[in-house]
Amino acid sequence: MDMMTGPAAERVETADDPVQGEGTRGAPRESDLRLHALVEESFDVVLVVQADGTLTYVSSAIRATAGYEPQELVGSNFLLYVHPDDTAMAQRWFAQALRSPDLVIRGQLRYRQQDGRWRYADAVSRSLMDHPGVGGIVAILRDATDRTLAEQSRRASEARLNTLMEQSSDVILLTTPDGRVEYAGAAVAEATGYQGAEIIGKSVVDFVHPDDRAAAAAAFADVAEGRSDGFRAVWRCRHKDGQWRIHEVIGRDGRGVPGVPGLIVTCRDVTERRVLDQARRDGDAMLLAIARSARDAIVLVGNDGRIAFWNDGASVLYGWSEREALGADFIGLVPKERRQRVLDDFRQVRETGRSALMNKTLETIALTNAGEQVPVEMTLTPVNLKDQWNVLLIVRSIAERRLAAAERETHEGAIRRSLVESIEAIAATLEARDPYTAGHARRVSALCVAIATRLGYTEDRICGLRLAAQVHDIGKISIPAEILCKPGRLSEIELRLVQTHSQAGYDILRNVQFPWPIAEIVRQHHERLDGSGYPRGLKATEILPEAKILAVADVVESMVQHRPYRAAMGMEAALTELSGGRGARYDARVVDVCTALFREQGYAFGA
Repeated sequence: MDMMTGPAAERVETADDPVQGEGTRGAPRESDLRLHALVEESFDVVLVVQADGTLTYVSSAIRATAGYEPQELVGSNFLLYVHPDDTAMAQRWFAQALRSPDLVIRGQLRYRQQDGRWRYADAVSRSLMDHPGVGGIVAILRDATDRTLAEQSRRASEARLNTLMEQSSDVILLTTPDGRVEYAGAAVAEATGYQGAEIIGKSVVDFVHPDDRAAAAAAFADVAEGRSDGFRAVWRCRHKDGQWRIHEVIGRDGRGVPGVPGLIVTCRDVTERRVLDQARRDGDAMLLAIARSARDAIVLVGNDGRIAFWNDGASVLYGWSEREALGADFIGLVPKERRQRVLDDFRQVRETGRSALMNKTLETIALTNAGEQVPVEMTLTPVNLKDQWNVLLIVRSIAERRLAAAERETHEGAIRRSLVESIEAIAATLEARDPYTAGHARRVSALCVAIATRLGYTEDRICGLRLAAQVHDIGKISIPAEILCKPGRLSEIELRLVQTHSQAGYDILRNVQFPWPIAEIVRQHHERLDGSGYPRGLKATEILPEAKILAVADVVESMVQHRPYRAAMGMEAALTELSGGRGARYDARVVDVCTALFREQGYAFGA
């Protein structure tokens, strides 16, 4: 069995045992040896860390979990083995433990194996600085990699499933075995008029037409009691506006699927299709009445180009009564500038039964009786009646949707302006805090804009880059001012602390819903093409183009300006640095454009 190493082990091995006589002073106590044996045989990794971050003891479990020999790690700083994205969190834990010796800190972090891969660990730590046998912060790491990755995979799978369910044009319900709704997809509002919250907890059967209700209840009961694993049916279901709509309903027993309380029920509104099919077969007056009362305009154009069917929805949309419309030339529904294309398409349908527009939903313009042009959504379906091709049109006005979209765009514009103003206010606050670098963010931002403009970036993309540049050092707000303004050379630990500002900036900004990847640009602005940057050592294509521009602008401005720890190095030194790192550390195109700005275009930093 490996013994403990480092100062903590020495304290255990040399501690006097007050129970033993004089002849045994200096020998390890039996209780200490038992404790040591338990620690060394534990599957959990036990660490002892000094106040400066140095590891003084690592238990032998590190071999199995990470592939290291304990002696390899003793004497090194524990942060070297922590994932860059978790470094700031680990530092906070460490600081908390030092401040509060009685505080037990729990959390999860990633640490590096000897082969370079990362593992997850549940960590428990507490300061035992004053303990004579320890003299450090004790951390216990329990490997949680398999559990964490499985959980991440499960969440990703659930997210994909939720996305599919939310984007489906069919209504998707998850119900209990007896049909009580526990989840309703987003399409339920469009298909039924009800919001999801209005039907949660209610039975599907309650929305079914009284004449179909017994069959619906029996279908759910058969699945619930194991007589069937699913059903396929056609039921009339109540729309919120009181109409009865015809739905194809498919139910599947999903009790073996995690997260499904009973059945997966899919509903598709087939009212118009079923009504017209049935009306053509037997002239069923009731179904035809439903078609006539449908909210959408339903128009059947005969092979001769004249209107053969016209419902109430068409009268509302176009403004012609049924009497005026029946027998009229359908081309009167189309604005003059679009008529030739429509006639060509209709001719193709009449001759071949096919069309480039068939069975597609397209946005177009309808011409009303009053001469008004209304934006509509139209579906065109060729229909063969008595060996002649006709055209069925289902038309829906989208004027209100367009108006809502315009209002939403105006609202989003206001939100965007507010975000921009907020970023500018934050940038001004940061400059006020750090007088030594006052104007740094503004000058870097202006240079970024100049470079991006030369590279042909869009105005919107340049706006995002400009804002990211204005707050690229926001993470430094978490770093003590005495370190930022220190006139001398920084120690290794101070340097590592300063380098956390990129990740800290990301953590501050990541939950703000910007229309640009501002948080990620801030996190990456110290990354380099060759992987030598921080905090994650990204390379080449892993780095956002905007972050590559910001990296170059930041280096140039920093080198030409005075800092507390050095005098200004001058523009030539800055451009030499860019030239030396072109294509290796810095993006070649960005370097070329930046160099040309200063050498050929006469660009100069403002105040």
